[in-house]
Amino acid sequence: MAGPPVRERGAHWVDPELVAEVGFAEWTREHQLRHPRFLGLRDDKAATEVVREEPPTADTSNARGQSRQTTDGPSLIGGAPNTDTDEIPAPATWAAPTDDELAALDELGIKGRWSVAGREVAVTNLDKVLFPVRAGDSAVTKRDLLRYYAQVAPYLLPYLADRPVNLHRFPNGVDKAGFWQKQVPTHAPSWLTRWRNTKVGENTEEYAIL
Repeated sequence: MAGPPVRERGAHWVDPELVAEVGFAEWTREHQLRHPRFLGLRDDKAATEVVREEPPTADTSNARGQSRQTTDGPSLIGGAPNTDTDEIPAPATWAAPTDDELAALDELGIKGRWSVAGREVAVTNLDKVLFPVRAGDSAVTKRDLLRYYAQVAPYLLPYLADRPVNLHRFPNGVDKAGFWQKQVPTHAPSWLTRWRNTKVGENTEEYAIL
């Protein structure tokens, strides 16, 4: 640290001795880490050698729904994603749904096929209530939730890109017990990017990649 530490009530400053490796999404304007995650201690580097690192550049020119190739790792199909070195793409990479696409969702019955972002997906039970009425608010249906996820995708997906994801499913609504689903089901669309887990002892073989 350059200069004396900030004098804050209750703060206890110590000399750095251990070096930790931390993954994160980006530096904030306040020079803090966004979404940091502890990756482990490093015994090959002294604390006096630690400097601020900038993320390497990566190829983020692909469109939504396509697998990405990083500059220093394998493609997503057949190899684990490199989430610690990939640059976060700009939100414009994931386009928001058009008014016509949202109108098409509203016009569907309880099930059908919805075309959005260049893909056609089968949707069912669109009028099922997932979040019941609370404090005067209207109930939230599966159709409402799909609309919400489509609209926030440009802001949400950049932070989930190239990561294996799980589903926390609540088929009977959030007031009932749910369950985690990790394995990609057999009826998943063929264009869904997958990562095959080859680790011995793991039950889940294929994860979905956003």
